[in-house]
Amino acid sequence: MKVGFIGMGEIAEALVKGIVGNGHEISISRRNSVRAERLSQAHKEIVCCSNEEEVVSNSDIIFVCLMSPVAEQVLPKLRFKDHHHIISVMANTSRKQLMDLCFPSNKIYITIPLPFIAKGGCPLPVFPSCSALDHLYGGNNSIIVVSCAEDIPAYFAISATLSPIFKLFEVAADWLADKTGDNLSAEIYVTQLFKGYLDFMPNDERERFQNALKSLSTEGGLNSTLRAFMSKNDTFKTFEDGLDSLRQRLGITN
Repeated sequence: MKVGFIGMGEIAEALVKGIVGNGHEISISRRNSVRAERLSQAHKEIVCCSNEEEVVSNSDIIFVCLMSPVAEQVLPKLRFKDHHHIISVMANTSRKQLMDLCFPSNKIYITIPLPFIAKGGCPLPVFPSCSALDHLYGGNNSIIVVSCAEDIPAYFAISATLSPIFKLFEVAADWLADKTGDNLSAEIYVTQLFKGYLDFMPNDERERFQNALKSLSTEGGLNSTLRAFMSKNDTFKTFEDGLDSLRQRLGITN
């Protein structure tokens, strides 16, 4: 497949790395020249284009990996064709806006990749269903077809929970290191504690989090005691309020 990438930030680089070696012709832009040159020198199937128009002309499938204000300036200047499949990873640009920006193509999709897509195992919400995305990434990532365009922003909001949850991991590791004097062991323990439990949970089970909480709810146990303390101090309510604070920015109305 002929795949192009407009924008060359961290997510674009991860997307490229996720498909190299699979027989695709990959064209990338020089928006980050250092990153683009590094990729093109490391992989012979990657062409580092002189501008975005060259990316478009070389490609049938085009990933748009720009900040929304930049996209509004860049995309209208490009000569898209009606056969182009446009896959956006932008949180603040709707599918309707993309149809205007990428006219005459009406094959417009929105998805939410994360940096670890470079290695696989990344959940990929997408609207609408996209055979190109499935062909490129479905082999080692989970494609989640979202039922309507209005639901995609909520998935973007949930992707923002990574940072606060990792902050909790850091707080836990720092607390343990402070008590033991061993920073490395503390980070290893916290990392493996959660990774091991997540790996242990069934992938196809409904209410998996509720079931995990039940198994960690022994009355008077350490887990239930700490969770009760955090609940009493509105930790989880604050977390939910934080998600709600993103609604206006993302255009979430329900």
